[in-house]
Amino acid sequence: MSGNIAAVTNFLDISTCRMLHSTGKETKGRGGRGDLRRSIVISFLAGCQEEELEILLDLVTDPFTPILNRDYASTLDLSKALPPKRILGILSTVVVIMDKLCHLLTSHLSRVFHLLVSVLRYCVCLLDGRRADINFKSVNSMKAARQTAIKCLTQFMETNSDFSYSETQITELFEVAVWPQLPRLTVEGASAPTPLLSLIKTWTHYRRYLPLLLKLTSATSADTPLAGVMKLLAAPLCKPTVGSLIMEMVENILDFNSSITGEPVTMEVDDRVTLPAGTLAAVDDSVGSYEVAMLTPYLFTIITYIKDRVSKAALKATNQKAFPMRELNILSVCSQYVEAPALCTALLTQLLPFLTGGTSRLSPEKQCGILQTLGNLAKKSDDIDGQLCKLLPLCSSLTQRIVRMELVKLFLSLRDLSAACKEVADFVEEVNAFDRSRIEEPDYDSRLGAFREIVWWDYGKCPLPLVLAMVHNCAYTLRHVSN
Repeated sequence: MSGNIAAVTNFLDISTCRMLHSTGKETKGRGGRGDLRRSIVISFLAGCQEEELEILLDLVTDPFTPILNRDYASTLDLSKALPPKRILGILSTVVVIMDKLCHLLTSHLSRVFHLLVSVLRYCVCLLDGRRADINFKSVNSMKAARQTAIKCLTQFMETNSDFSYSETQITELFEVAVWPQLPRLTVEGASAPTPLLSLIKTWTHYRRYLPLLLKLTSATSADTPLAGVMKLLAAPLCKPTVGSLIMEMVENILDFNSSITGEPVTMEVDDRVTLPAGTLAAVDDSVGSYEVAMLTPYLFTIITYIKDRVSKAALKATNQKAFPMRELNILSVCSQYVEAPALCTALLTQLLPFLTGGTSRLSPEKQCGILQTLGNLAKKSDDIDGQLCKLLPLCSSLTQRIVRMELVKLFLSLRDLSAACKEVADFVEEVNAFDRSRIEEPDYDSRLGAFREIVWWDYGKCPLPLVLAMVHNCAYTLRHVSN
């Protein structure tokens, strides 16, 4: 094929025409078989050379030639405008090319990106600037073309996560794909995820894309894609499917956090997408890692949503699948940074029933995760002794060794907050001690010594938390310790 460019051009011209326009039976017809026809033809070109692929792209993008520059808006003649169905057909071809020929597109990625951005700019020009001149059916078709183009961009950015974007390309991306629809996201995205929301979700999968979430609409505005997503999460009509998708995005961001991955993280994002100075929202580098600092302004929104999810899960938690594990993972990280005592108290109260009311339905990992979160929440409460009394019934309800060891860690983390916390932590540590020289063997000397001291307590002066700790640990010992 590569020996004769003229012959190749003719062959690709015929193949492209047949792929896009030919009619007839089976794969040659228009009856919904266009994607199959494109896939078959392009699959045969998987071994083509660099210059041959360039010819194919020329033929496929030829109808878009008039709109590949930015100066057509004022002179656009609607009578000669590209019909939406033609746009959808060619976008489908571009998708198939990205799927089948991705290994050959390395040197043509800028061209493909420019094509997708140009199509989006064309759609925005018609929908936002010339809508009054377009009939109703064409408006709906053009909206479909715009959504399809955003989906193509999402696929492009996901497939080519290491592509080096220029500042101009990023600016164009936001001008045509993000800013026109971001103000309407709370309305259009409340019932089901929109292509824009899927695009933003793709950015949360790759650490170098995270700065895109913080790009400002202007130097005087505080609106960012991340802020728009959080407004959607707080919207009263936000459906559970949308909320679950946003929680997945939050989890993706926190997965880069050092407290989860165990890897050191600095405020700088390695190989991050370059953005012009002054176009990023401010990030407080005193608050944990870059990822946590990104989410810090929205912790109240995130935790309020999780509080509602936990409340609903508690009503129908007949098995461990009903527990929102993703929300628990997010909460275990975010609870370290939330500062509202009332919110911490409310969350602690709602999480406790998952451990005190039939913990057999929860795995040890989930129980330990809840205990870590309870510890973080209790530290922020303005009534630490009151929260301590709420936590002490766990000493009689939690039975597995690994979970009880995590419970001891919880009380030890509260040890320095009050005198009652210190007494309870010391007592609970002693009556649940394990022999360090023998695996899973209780330290009988320590446990018996703690129980002997109970006899000499002056119960008239003992604080209530210490008495509760004694009662619940004795109840656990009588019920579960056979020797």
